[in-house]
Amino acid sequence: MARIERRTGERPERTRWGGLHLSMPPERLAYVVPALAVEEDARFVAEFASERDGRFYLHAVVEIGGTYLILEAPLAGGRFSSLALELPAADWPEREMKDLFGLTPSGHPHPERLVLPEGWPEGEHPLRKSFAREKEVELAPPERERPIMRDPVEGDGVSHIPYGPIRSGVFESAQFVVDTPGEKILKLHLNMFYKHRGMEKIFEGVPLEQAPLVAERVSGTDSFAQSLAFCEAAERALGVEVPPRARHWRVILSELERLYNHIDHVAKQCEAASLNVANARFAILKERILRLNAALTGSRYLRGVNRVGGLRFEPGALEGALLEEFAGIERDFTRDERLLRRTDSFLDRIVSAGPLSREDAAAHAAVGPVARGSGIDLDCRRDHPYAAYPELDFQVQTASAGDADARFDVRLREAHESFSLIRQANGRMPEGPVHAASPAPEPGAEALGWAEGARGEELYYLRFGEEGALDRVKVRTASFANWPLFAKTIDGQILTDFAFMEHSFAMSQAACDG
Repeated sequence: MARIERRTGERPERTRWGGLHLSMPPERLAYVVPALAVEEDARFVAEFASERDGRFYLHAVVEIGGTYLILEAPLAGGRFSSLALELPAADWPEREMKDLFGLTPSGHPHPERLVLPEGWPEGEHPLRKSFAREKEVELAPPERERPIMRDPVEGDGVSHIPYGPIRSGVFESAQFVVDTPGEKILKLHLNMFYKHRGMEKIFEGVPLEQAPLVAERVSGTDSFAQSLAFCEAAERALGVEVPPRARHWRVILSELERLYNHIDHVAKQCEAASLNVANARFAILKERILRLNAALTGSRYLRGVNRVGGLRFEPGALEGALLEEFAGIERDFTRDERLLRRTDSFLDRIVSAGPLSREDAAAHAAVGPVARGSGIDLDCRRDHPYAAYPELDFQVQTASAGDADARFDVRLREAHESFSLIRQANGRMPEGPVHAASPAPEPGAEALGWAEGARGEELYYLRFGEEGALDRVKVRTASFANWPLFAKTIDGQILTDFAFMEHSFAMSQAACDG
């Protein structure tokens, strides 16, 4: 707190949920956030807007000294000073605010549209209170004939190859436009948000009992992490103490979700290398974990389990045949991983592919295995303990090379930590209920919630309005944080390695699009 006070000249307020809160004028915020990041080693986490009582507010979230700090500034008009020139991680969040709230980031280096589709009418901003959820908007026909590219590389022999948004295989909608003279990638342009669903708007007014079910739909393969981060935010805002048994189950189910996602990543890398047997073996391991999930909860993707205050029901016991199956999955994973690590034709494709420097990862606020693969020692489970993680032993896995192999290696080692955490949580499972009653929300109560999902830090901000209804829910997913970095790993690489580099990020397009 002393570092914040020294830099801002003001003493932040300690919130009921354990973080810090500081209000200031917008021009002051534009100075303070970069100063904290550059001179006090604060980590930029999120930037977003809200509307209440007919006024807009700008929020910036940073982590400093192991604590989340929310800086809030009321906006007198529709403009605010951009942070993006000094903090590249603010690029997408500020363009998102411009689209969804109609707020203009003055001085933003690239203020073009991000989320809303071409042909969206001017003056229609979906996150404003005046915009009804059920409103139908008619799009004008798009004017451009070529894909969207920012400063494309032009010259003799240079082609612009649009890849997507519809692609072969099971891929979500995204478009990658490659500038290339043949084999080498000169520049990559990302075009996302084809399936933007307005998830933050959907949360508004949803009963608290149903809201975790909405959070699960942010990203299907992160269902448990998304609903857990939401529940953690609500529980902090309400002052709810989750029972120990539910906290241990949350660890088990979180780690099962991490396992099947990490193993899916390995299977896709094997597929990209045409290692059909290895791809099949890891795909079988993923299927076995999904079936274990279903045996425990009734859902392969762990949906409908979390609720504010704990769990909706007692999962099936991880004992007997299920415990034997879990041990068999771990044994087979260890065997297959060892064989894959000895396959030179595979390693040749991922070593040095898609390099991401520690400096770029930090400047763009990378999270999860993408950050840890570039040497950034960052993990919510340890840094901001939740559920039963403070009672369990594990090591945060990092690598320094920053390439696809480093990210691959981090996920393999994290999988072994997940096996260990599940055994520990199951072996120390306390007796008792899995749910605690929640008090009625107080108008104006707010909090942050987080969970370390398979892709990294999933962050939720929520605020209750009148009569205890959800007034604002901000979702900052790991995929939204990491996707802008993907283009930085591609320049100078070769087209035939594109799949390895994309899979090494292992992002969820749904979680990015929102």
